[in-house]
Amino acid sequence: MTASAKKSLVMSSEEKGRILHNCLANDQLELIIFPTEKCNFRCTYCYEDFLIGRMRQEIRLGIKNLIAARSPDLKLLNLSWFGGEPLQAFDVIDEIGSFAKDIAVKSEFELAMHITTNAYRLSRERVLRLCELETKSFQITLDGEENGHNKTRLRADGSGTFSQIWSNLLDIEKLYRSGAIGDCTVILRLHVHPKNIDSMMILSSMINDNFSPNIFSVMVHPISKLGGKNDKNMVIFSREEVAYNVNIIKTALSRFISQSNDSTYVCYATKANSFAIRADGRIAKCTVALNSEHNTIGYITENGILDIDPRKFNAWLEPLSTMNPADLGCPVNLVMRNAKASLESV
Repeated sequence: MTASAKKSLVMSSEEKGRILHNCLANDQLELIIFPTEKCNFRCTYCYEDFLIGRMRQEIRLGIKNLIAARSPDLKLLNLSWFGGEPLQAFDVIDEIGSFAKDIAVKSEFELAMHITTNAYRLSRERVLRLCELETKSFQITLDGEENGHNKTRLRADGSGTFSQIWSNLLDIEKLYRSGAIGDCTVILRLHVHPKNIDSMMILSSMINDNFSPNIFSVMVHPISKLGGKNDKNMVIFSREEVAYNVNIIKTALSRFISQSNDSTYVCYATKANSFAIRADGRIAKCTVALNSEHNTIGYITENGILDIDPRKFNAWLEPLSTMNPADLGCPVNLVMRNAKASLESV
């Protein structure tokens, strides 16, 4: 029996109830919004194709109409900005975010915004505006100090990106120390691979020397092959090497690492109240398997209706019936296996 299967057997009824409530609650809504699917970076391990541009006005209107329609029943609205690079369409964020904040005040529900950004265009003015719009977290990726980072996280023109990102991060620290921003977290997502461990150790010292754990936190992840065009050229850790090398960086940055409460992680894609709205209006569940037909579950109309294929939608909720922690944490493999089995049975 696998470790995840054993954990599902011992999962308490209280934890199962908590998971089901958070995944099914009608008074919570999470929208992961792609303001654009274009990007100013060309990271060597990226899986996206950048074929879709800025979100059209009728789709923005659809999102606002959806929020307005749901507002009487909501206690919490999470708006998560994704891409592409969302700051390439900052006006879309500002437009929808401003609308959401106004209606949250009128309808008395909590608004929490989150943004995953490469931070190249994250100026002081944009940080302040995003915090004004109730942004609670910024997730920003670094691949080491300048020499290591600039080997994998490149601009579309091939130039390096570390210097500008680091300058913007230092500005966020200054804003925090001055009291200009408070109730938010900057999550540094550190991507490790066999060729950047030494660079990551240098970066760890820089983070320790420059940032406060009161606003900055760290997640350490090994890069993996997610279907990008450069997968065949990527050098990644073996399964046996991952834990050792990740722990080296975690140890060096221990004061920035959140202590686990040992609760089961549940992916947003497993939640019935979470939807990813792509820049062309398609609705997805997963932000990685973007080119899979099984991940496109419908589209949003201009009047705010989510036109969803119930068969495809329900496939993503299957982990809620089994409570298998591995599938709860990442349902995409289960969805693809079930879809393949269904085709083979025809």
